[in-house]
Amino acid sequence: MDSVVTSPMAVPTLFDPLCEHVEQRWYGPVVLWSHEQRRSGSVRVVPDLCQDLVWGPSGPSVVSRTVEVQYLAFDTGAHTVGMRLPVGASLRALPEGWSASDWGHCRDVEAAHDALGSAVETGAITWSVNGLAQRFLQSADQPYARIPQIAHALGMSERSLRRCCWQWFQVSPVRVVRILRWWRFLSLLVSGPAAEAAAVAGYADQAHAWREVRALTGYRVGELARLHLAE
Repeated sequence: MDSVVTSPMAVPTLFDPLCEHVEQRWYGPVVLWSHEQRRSGSVRVVPDLCQDLVWGPSGPSVVSRTVEVQYLAFDTGAHTVGMRLPVGASLRALPEGWSASDWGHCRDVEAAHDALGSAVETGAITWSVNGLAQRFLQSADQPYARIPQIAHALGMSERSLRRCCWQWFQVSPVRVVRILRWWRFLSLLVSGPAAEAAAVAGYADQAHAWREVRALTGYRVGELARLHLAE
């Protein structure tokens, strides 16, 4: 398998500890995660280019690649377990009965983790990683990445790159760059001043970072301080 850009977070990528409890564990290149809702309401899932298998109160499902903000509603005490694939990876095979909801509802988190992990070990869950897509992600995940330079480095025209990017991620190359840049900014924001984080991440200035974060996630930068990252 080609080297992959690993998923930065589990679902929900950002969470409020007063309302939710999140745990995750790495299982090879994928993340097994669990989510417990402490208070009824909606969970905001921010874009990170990943695809998930989700096993929750409503049964099993597949969540499409996260390229824009999504809102998931949960009741108090609801438990959800999932598997997050590496960034850019695409599902190839699902466990028998998954699509038909034969797995039923998720009631035991540990048992669900074991079942999903076993499905990976036995090859019941498989995914593919496009080598060219990974090269694009590695180039795009650089401060001040520019599409013309990325296309040239990959040996293709900008038009071809746009077409391929829509096939891989269902969004434009520019949006991929924006999503990756916001994640760099968030990781830097945890350990340093906001202005410095914005500059190192590749934003023109602090105001540019503020606008982008709000546009991509719906959060103000100041709101991020009370949220936790799933680690």
